[in-house]
Amino acid sequence: MGSIIAAASLLIGNSFERVHLQDVKNLQEIIDDEYKRLGKRASDEVTNIVKSNGAEIIRSLSPDQNVRDVWRQIGSGTGLGILELGDGNGTIVASVHDPARFAVDDKEALRIAKTRKKTPALRMYKGNRLAIVYIAPIPDRGHILAFVVGGYYLKEQLRPINAGADFVFLLEGKVLTLLSGTSISVENLKENLIKIANSTRESKSPKSADPKKNKIISRFWKFQWLKKLVSHPKIELPRIKIGNRDYTIGVVPLLSYKNAQLGAIIAAFSDIQPRNIQTGLIRSLIGVSIVGIAAAYIAGYFIARSVTKPLQDLVDGVGVISKGDLDYKIETDAQGEVRFLVDSVNDMTVSLKENREKLLSAERIAAWQDVARTMAHEIKNPLWPIQLSVRSLRRSYQSKTGDFARIFDQCTETIIEEVESLRKIVDEFRDFARMPKPQLQECDLNTVIGNTLTLYTGLPEGIEIVTELSDDMPHIMGDKEQLSRIFINIISNAVQAMPDGGKLTITTLLNSHTSLFTLDRTMSYRGARPCAPTNEKPEVLFQFVQAIFADTGIGMSPEVRDKIFQPYFTTKESGTGLGMAVVHRIIKDHNGTIEVESEEGAGTRFIISFPVEVSLV
Repeated sequence: MGSIIAAASLLIGNSFERVHLQDVKNLQEIIDDEYKRLGKRASDEVTNIVKSNGAEIIRSLSPDQNVRDVWRQIGSGTGLGILELGDGNGTIVASVHDPARFAVDDKEALRIAKTRKKTPALRMYKGNRLAIVYIAPIPDRGHILAFVVGGYYLKEQLRPINAGADFVFLLEGKVLTLLSGTSISVENLKENLIKIANSTRESKSPKSADPKKNKIISRFWKFQWLKKLVSHPKIELPRIKIGNRDYTIGVVPLLSYKNAQLGAIIAAFSDIQPRNIQTGLIRSLIGVSIVGIAAAYIAGYFIARSVTKPLQDLVDGVGVISKGDLDYKIETDAQGEVRFLVDSVNDMTVSLKENREKLLSAERIAAWQDVARTMAHEIKNPLWPIQLSVRSLRRSYQSKTGDFARIFDQCTETIIEEVESLRKIVDEFRDFARMPKPQLQECDLNTVIGNTLTLYTGLPEGIEIVTELSDDMPHIMGDKEQLSRIFINIISNAVQAMPDGGKLTITTLLNSHTSLFTLDRTMSYRGARPCAPTNEKPEVLFQFVQAIFADTGIGMSPEVRDKIFQPYFTTKESGTGLGMAVVHRIIKDHNGTIEVESEEGAGTRFIISFPVEVSLV
């Protein structure tokens, strides 16, 4: 309820803010009309003076004429508050209403005259008096011979303004005048209103505004002395206290032809009526909210009783099914949509069970088909030499040749070799298919590597094995026989990869790594593994014993390196493609990792890592 009331209060306050903003726009339109009215009057009178007295004005500028007398005669009878004549150098040579401006330099008026703009301009005169003037140039042979300035003082000509505001002020420079509203002391308000007017100009510069976004505002945006107010859902008009009441302030800046702020029209709108309406609405909303909450609570209680139990049965049933029991069926007394949902889940479970059985069957068939193709290919290779040897032996026996003994020895030797190859294929396939689980016990990796190297006493010529085993290596939990098998495979492949000789370097070391991980508490330190980050992230120290085998052999291409651990992939003519697959599986069973770095012609490097210890830092 508090959230609803707070949101409603904000929306209502924003609505009244928009009402005040619309009032400011209305005020702006009124001022726009006043500006056009005064500008039109000044333009008509100055234009009429220049057209009717152009020759006299030009003659009065000659040295032998009294300019001021001629100018007073020309300006007599006009209703202008300002009427001045300036020469081509920008010097005022005559002023009807303010003789003190004689010989005053007015370069700004000359610049405006040179632009030959036919629009009125807002200017500041002595005593902080704003005036709307029209400046008409008097050209002569492409140059400005003189110019005529005519206009009205803004404060004296503005008609009473009524735009729903309680007070309307005119700010001219730093002079503040009350235009409409009850009589109050403006001196107490001047400092705050001047500050508000200046801040409004800085925060809402018309240069950054796009008049095309609002057709109503763009209609009078062409008058540069008006400040464009951009409609925005989060605009906050400034506020000020006058007497004991709060007022919202709207500002319409008055700008010169150079877009400089010379003053402003400031309107103060009372907040009493909006606040009273807002308070009444909030009170009504509170009452409605209390009744609504009570009704919702009662209705929710009865609805929950009829919905909660079936939904809980559904949640419990889905939990059982998610654990893999696809024979479970959800029972419920629910009706309607919940019943439909339960029946859909039961139907989905039946479909899942059928699809799982079909998938498992398809996977088994595909796996056995793959195994059959591979085994048929591997067995076919030795059978062909056996068949040829038997045929050769039979022909020799039937022909009774004298070298039957030699042929018999050759053929039987070939048959024995190929049968041994068949046995090896069958053994490796059996080992890969029935890889026993490792019998873990504490063992020293250096010792296992040393015992494995004793098998390589008769290395081919040019092959050298160098060991760089670190001292004081911690023990790991492993199966010595399976670890030895890993090293035999890798060392044998390295020797075969160096047909012209080379060096195999075997290195062991202890590597530590600190990171933010979550540990699986059901596993021993051997099974510590990085998991998905959680809110609790302790710093964990991982230690790994690493064995590195680096040879200087022929290396591998990227394509071969990516497939090296795939079953039945081999680059050897007599290989089965199961050796490195067995290596990868044994390392995985020991919770270890293996990495391969290789480049054709630059050798190969295997990095095997086994976890030995995990501790919180």
